[in-house]
Amino acid sequence: MSPKQIWMCRCNCRPRFQDTLPHRRAQNHLQHKLPSNILHCFPLEAQILLMPSNSLSFNDAYKTWRNRARKYSRNSLIVTILNLLQRRHFDRFEALQRAPWISFLFLKWICQDPYFDRNIGRDVSDSEFNDLRNRLWNLTEGGHTHLSETRPGPLFLRQLINPQIPFQRRLTRGFVREAALLDQLQHDHPLIIMFRGLTGLSPAEFIDFSVAAHGAIANGNLDFSVKWFRPLARIHSGAKIQCFVNCIARTQPELIDFFRGLPESGRNRKVESEYYEFTPLRRYPFLLQGDVLKCWHPKVFERGIEGFVHSVLSEKGKPYIDRFSKIFERHIVDQAERIAPKFYDEAMLRGMLGEESKVPDGLLAWQGTNVFLESKAGLFDDSVLVAGHNRIFADKTSLIRKAIHQAWAVSVGISGNEHAPCEIRLAKNNYLLVITNKDINASRASMLAAMFELGRLEYPNDLAQTLLPLDHVYILFVDDYERLLAGLETGERSLPDILEDCVLRDSDPATSCYHFAMHLDHLKFGELRSCLVTNAFDQSLERLRVGLTGNT
Repeated sequence: MSPKQIWMCRCNCRPRFQDTLPHRRAQNHLQHKLPSNILHCFPLEAQILLMPSNSLSFNDAYKTWRNRARKYSRNSLIVTILNLLQRRHFDRFEALQRAPWISFLFLKWICQDPYFDRNIGRDVSDSEFNDLRNRLWNLTEGGHTHLSETRPGPLFLRQLINPQIPFQRRLTRGFVREAALLDQLQHDHPLIIMFRGLTGLSPAEFIDFSVAAHGAIANGNLDFSVKWFRPLARIHSGAKIQCFVNCIARTQPELIDFFRGLPESGRNRKVESEYYEFTPLRRYPFLLQGDVLKCWHPKVFERGIEGFVHSVLSEKGKPYIDRFSKIFERHIVDQAERIAPKFYDEAMLRGMLGEESKVPDGLLAWQGTNVFLESKAGLFDDSVLVAGHNRIFADKTSLIRKAIHQAWAVSVGISGNEHAPCEIRLAKNNYLLVITNKDINASRASMLAAMFELGRLEYPNDLAQTLLPLDHVYILFVDDYERLLAGLETGERSLPDILEDCVLRDSDPATSCYHFAMHLDHLKFGELRSCLVTNAFDQSLERLRVGLTGNT
């Protein structure tokens, strides 16, 4: 995400939807650039209520909106939403102005409401539909949206941008990563057995169909027949094609069942966190009508495919994540070893500090600089992303806090340890990179500390603060991590140089970056990824070529 991408402000300036775009008079107030001045909207010390606290509750505001929507037929509303989401746009800015996250929330709520099951209603007109979208956009004007001691400004900001950022991220070859990690395993590995049992597909088959579907969407074909995959019958059977369709698409009745099966659907009231979620429909990014696949939105397809393996296997809980964590850690370490002059793994660090010591996954050493590395593969359900209470958010990101405390302990332990090599013991600069398997919108540690309740991320001692300050700790999504390391392989700059530059930029509100990807954009890093991703993608293209041409 580049600094020129758009944050759609929901606090003081609201668009009016008219012909699917915000009213022109509102456009100047809609545009806020990330990342420079966005944090000034919510200074860390602010405890200002944005609306009167005694106003309408969120659930009451929802009911008012819901009662208006009930005048119309659900089918008419779904068709109108789909047409809007699929409508072509001139550029990404115009696409964001349509606020697709609002339309997806609209879709979710009318599917969850059982009233529509017994009420036919009338077709909705364009003006009536736009009025409903405007009212949904303005839903949080009722007074429940406010800053407080438990909802500091940075945490509120995180909620605001959560449903919007996935619509701004670019698609990279990284969408094959999760399946590619599994594809390295033996056929009888428990994770392969889990994946086949839940999908009917091997990881390689899933990659092939995903690349083929992406080809259609990239060419502007948001609606295409299942027959699109038929040429692949040379390498994958018709039964496998159907398995893939079952994995990514739902008919309208199945769509309603899916929304009603979500964890929050059992509540008898709506809560504000739903307003800030990225659509759960990424799990099924296609509507199936007959044999036609209708893509709800290209970005929802992209986000859904890149997280599909994790989404499916998360149903298995601990048996999945315990095994996947080891595979993910090995991948993270393998990439780091390619760019570090010296690399110290866990065993080597324990040799310095004691066999029972808790240590990071690795330490990359340059002259004068140590970079600690820790992978964190977690289930990270959507509640992590929409948390609006600082204690709850701290609890749900305990893995990140654990990694930071562990790095503090190791940095202190090494600094006075005669068993540690001089190059790392006497290093003047220490950094920590925490790599997550899912984009949890965590930013950097100094920002996290401002989102947590007081005392949840404090230095254990003065030496820890001196050796590894919070502004030297970054939490990276694995896709950004791979992009960073791929850019470093040119040898033009070193990781310590890059991190020093990032810390300097983040120290100034005018240049600070909320996401690490924005630093990479500033550095003009390309879109290369790991060899694992590149090879998996290229091998899939070769299989598809054979399937289409019949030539081996």
